[in-house]
Amino acid sequence: MQKISIEGPALESLREQRKRVEVCDPEGRIVGYFEPSKFAGFVMPPDPTDEELAESEEGETYTLDEAWAMIRRGELP
Repeated sequence: MQKISIEGPALESLREQRKRVEVCDPEGRIVGYFEPSKFAGFVMPPDPTDEELAESEEGETYTLDEAWAMIRRGELP
């Protein structure tokens, strides 16, 4: 797919869109459509470090059945 770079007021206008819109030339003729990405503005968190992974494995663990039983009883681990 080819990419087209835009900037200025046109870019700001597209960033505000939440649904599919028609893109028109100054005479009002449709040149295409723009559909915003559902991931626009979403930033992926960095991968956890080895230390963070080790910390996440510390403490008490539960099986899935045990966790569901605790949730049903209103006891959150």
